[in-house]
Amino acid sequence: MRKIHFIIIAVLALPIFMFGQTTINQGSGTGSTGAGGSYNSFFGYFAGAVTTGSYNTFIGANSGLKNTTGYNNLFSGAYSGYANTTGHSNVFSGYHAGHSNTTGRHNLFDGFQSGYRNTTGFYNVFNGAHTGYSNTTGIGNSFYGYSSGYKNTTGHYNSFYGYQSGRSNTTARYNVFNGMYSGYYSSTGSYNTFTGSYSGFRNTTGERNAFSGYAAGQNNTTGKYNVYTGMHAGQSNKTGTNNVMTGYQSGFRSTGKNNTFTGSASAYNNTTGANNTFYGYRSGYSNKTGENNTYIGIDSGSKNREGKNNVFLGFHAGYANGGSGNVFLGHQAGFNEEGNDRLYIDNTETTKPLIYGMFDKNIVVINGKMGVGTYSFPSTVGGANISAYTMFVKGGMLADEVRVHTGWADYVFDKNYNLRPLSEVEAYIKANKHLPNVPSAKVVASNGLELGNIAKIQQEKIEELTLYIIQQQKELEQQKTKNKDLENRLQKVEQFINKVIK
Repeated sequence: MRKIHFIIIAVLALPIFMFGQTTINQGSGTGSTGAGGSYNSFFGYFAGAVTTGSYNTFIGANSGLKNTTGYNNLFSGAYSGYANTTGHSNVFSGYHAGHSNTTGRHNLFDGFQSGYRNTTGFYNVFNGAHTGYSNTTGIGNSFYGYSSGYKNTTGHYNSFYGYQSGRSNTTARYNVFNGMYSGYYSSTGSYNTFTGSYSGFRNTTGERNAFSGYAAGQNNTTGKYNVYTGMHAGQSNKTGTNNVMTGYQSGFRSTGKNNTFTGSASAYNNTTGANNTFYGYRSGYSNKTGENNTYIGIDSGSKNREGKNNVFLGFHAGYANGGSGNVFLGHQAGFNEEGNDRLYIDNTETTKPLIYGMFDKNIVVINGKMGVGTYSFPSTVGGANISAYTMFVKGGMLADEVRVHTGWADYVFDKNYNLRPLSEVEAYIKANKHLPNVPSAKVVASNGLELGNIAKIQQEKIEELTLYIIQQQKELEQQKTKNKDLENRLQKVEQFINKVIK
């Protein structure tokens, strides 16, 4: 039908090209008082009745009725461009399309009552019944779909696509609404992009938001700087700001701010929780008021509701945890941990992870072997079995203090201890080139030293040496007594001799 419609217009306009400056009037009252206008075509009751403008085509009863000097206009439909006076280069198609336009120019209104109240607005494109109905001075708008941009008055540079999209917009600017009912209640909020049916449905003054997906950001009212991508993403958010929610129902109940939720149903139950980053299906699913959390992985932190300052990384990491200040790294790490300020690094749900820590007590536990400067963990050194050792260091260690838990050599002082005679020790040294019960240089070179054991052996030798010294001291004291007795006896002999001589 549209093709036939334009063929008819073309046929009726042929005399313009055939006969020069000709105005064609077809219908009662068409161009009835016009004077001086040229190259016009008026078809319909009182179409272009008072026009003096040129190059106009008015088709339909009362179309372009009040046009005076307007030119290059095409009005098609009863009452289309009815009030136009000096407006030019407009195309109005449909009953009452551009009805109130006076001086507006370069507009395209297509549909029943599209751009009905437009007066001086220009560079607008309204396509669909009631599109841009209330627009008066709005500039550079594109509305496509029934009642899209219906209430827009002075809003500029908006693009609304879809049934009743941006219907309540009045003065807002630079919005893009794409989808049925997208941005339906948005009035003065500007710089928004809503894509998908019902996206940004209740937005009023919220600005600089980007919602993509069916019902994404549906209940947002005054929230700003949000990005919601996915069906029902951020659907319940009203006043929250600076959020990024990506995935089906991500942040579905959220009203918080400064959150980043990525993954279907991530942070589904979040309400006022803020400054959270959740990545993965159902990550942070139960979070309501928790803040400053980072959950990465499917179902990570899924049951935590109010915890703060947690970092969970891995599938099901911190799944059942409800505490705060925890760091869980690895597949199911900290899965059943319910406390606060804990560190888990492992790839299972074990309660004894490879690395366990307590931040509140500054404690770190290694549940396994640890190498420093080495990837080698030998089970033997020479003939010594060291398979139970848990720490291996290559390159040396420096410490202010080292404490070794070991036995000690006080058994040397037991009355039943067999203290070797020094002669026997001397014979052993001559035969073996080292003290009894002390490893030889060859054994040490091959097997190394056990610090606790060697300290005990050295203490044993010190205590044996002490006993030898005590023994020698006793012998020395006895010798002193004998010498004193001999000295006294010698003195008496000398006194006797002296008496005899005298």
